[in-house]
Amino acid sequence: MKFLWITDPHCDALNGGMSELLDLVSHTDSTVLLTGDISSSSTVDSLDDIRRSASGQAYFVLGNHDYYGTSFGARRATIRDYVSNDHFKYLTLGAAVEYEDGKFICGADCWCDCGYGDVNASNVAIRDFHEIMNFSGMDKNHIVSNCRRFAKNDVDLLFTQISDALKESPKRILVLTHIPPFAGNVISNGVMADSNHLPWFACKMLGDMLYRLADENQNVEFKVLCGHAHSSAVVTPLKNLTVNTGHAEYGVVRYETFEF
Repeated sequence: MKFLWITDPHCDALNGGMSELLDLVSHTDSTVLLTGDISSSSTVDSLDDIRRSASGQAYFVLGNHDYYGTSFGARRATIRDYVSNDHFKYLTLGAAVEYEDGKFICGADCWCDCGYGDVNASNVAIRDFHEIMNFSGMDKNHIVSNCRRFAKNDVDLLFTQISDALKESPKRILVLTHIPPFAGNVISNGVMADSNHLPWFACKMLGDMLYRLADENQNVEFKVLCGHAHSSAVVTPLKNLTVNTGHAEYGVVRYETFEF
């Protein structure tokens, strides 16, 4: 199947407004994939616009910016109808989808778990913890604890989806997530992010889970798409597990096409 993949479009920051993005999804003959950071202030409106414009099937997960001004539970409640929407589907709260014979798509937003780098020494100021209500007023220890709790929740959801797909003896599994699962997927200026930034930009729990399932099912090809870091990267920890970080740029619509 042909796919058109967009990550981190930040619709509220597009220089030309939404028109270019909506034109793109309305004229493609590919299945559209969105891996989060749809918007910062108008996620629901942006999703509704994309849904109405999409000419075919689309799947999406949310990113950290999509929760700005609200909480995890409140935002997911506002888009719960998209879980059961067969045309424009929110994957995180749903089940694995067989999009072609023997090929499944799974997905979850995920969250940083402070598992890479040195979280104790990190002094990076992360806007998320001021903008998302789940972290409001918390000190660093409580922020880290909450990050790990939210990360585990979504990793568990994704584990269930993939495990259910594996029961069907698949040939390929495509995974959508926002947060990179491996440190090598977090690139800045051509090099991997340092120990100061890594705690907040990747999810080791997710990487460990994907690695384990791929290692135990080497006859299945796994392809993972993530965003968040805004710089392209490809990590292949196993011959049957490839993880791509998509390129993104504020104010510009970026996309990639591929078949899988």
